[in-house]
Amino acid sequence: MHLSIRTVFLWALVVGFCLSIWFTLLLKHESRQSIHAIDLTKNTSVSSQLSPINISDLRIQGFSQIIDFRPDEETPSGAQSQDISSVAKRAGMKFLYIPVPRGDAIPKDAVEKYMKANSSLGPNEKELLYCRIGRRAVRVWSVAESQRKNGLSAEAILKLSAKAGDWTKDLATKVRHNVSARR
Repeated sequence: MHLSIRTVFLWALVVGFCLSIWFTLLLKHESRQSIHAIDLTKNTSVSSQLSPINISDLRIQGFSQIIDFRPDEETPSGAQSQDISSVAKRAGMKFLYIPVPRGDAIPKDAVEKYMKANSSLGPNEKELLYCRIGRRAVRVWSVAESQRKNGLSAEAILKLSAKAGDWTKDLATKVRHNVSARR
């Protein structure tokens, strides 16, 4: 069987066209994997694990700061903090890595680092907090918010935390105590 140059050329065009359609559909599918951010306040939202492809969407949504609470070694095959940081910085966003180990304990230094980062936000800037499923991010925010001078009430903190996954029931006493101890 002898194929003419014209036939080979036409087949190459058809294959190239099909590959370009497949690639376009693949990219659209990846971009549809948008992040589901839950608003805790008008400036702070929480989500599960991010991917570098989510960063441009977050920037479009007005986020200027991203804080990662998931330790890199927790999911070696997942997006690492360096990957997200690199893309976020290229998009003109701040990125902080404050790893919090699994479990119920919220390290004091993680709360302090988060509070410092949060206090650097301008009044119209938004931040996204994330970890593997969002649990640690909500817990750090709850403890920090309960300590923040002029912060939300204990009941508001607990209600917003519940909206984000109800992961702070065991922190209710601590949140109430911190709110009552504010100066």
